[in-house]
Amino acid sequence: MPDSTYPYLKVPFHTHTENDGNWSDFQFVLDLAGIEVPAFDDDRGPEHFASDACFGSNQDRAEIFVSRKGSIGRAEVMAGCLLDAANILADVINSYKRRHLESTLAEIEKRDMSDPETRKEALAEAVHITKLLEELQKTVRRSLPIWDVKVPRRK
Repeated sequence: MPDSTYPYLKVPFHTHTENDGNWSDFQFVLDLAGIEVPAFDDDRGPEHFASDACFGSNQDRAEIFVSRKGSIGRAEVMAGCLLDAANILADVINSYKRRHLESTLAEIEKRDMSDPETRKEALAEAVHITKLLEELQKTVRRSLPIWDVKVPRRK
């Protein structure tokens, strides 16, 4: 089902970005992350920009993006993909940190604890690492405005 707002969109999205003050914020955030800012110079849809590596030999780009039209469709696909990428990257970072913290805890357990001062420092470090691991078990929620609207029209 295509986005229900499409029939009401009078100005192409790529034209809208030229006058939307938030667009420069989007560009800034990507620049800050070292990600090349996508150009929205025309009204081509997502099928014109997706990498060939994303498609099997029998898949038709147009069929995959059938409900995503023009530059607005490209932006919609991009928003979803950026969220998916952020989620996956956060998971990779979290796993990396947990693995190293758990390794450090294992090393602490193997230390010679016969000296009271060494034992005190090791236990304090272990408590701190345990708290860090507890924090890494949590999730983060962020509120986003809806960008994909699919409401069947009543007759």
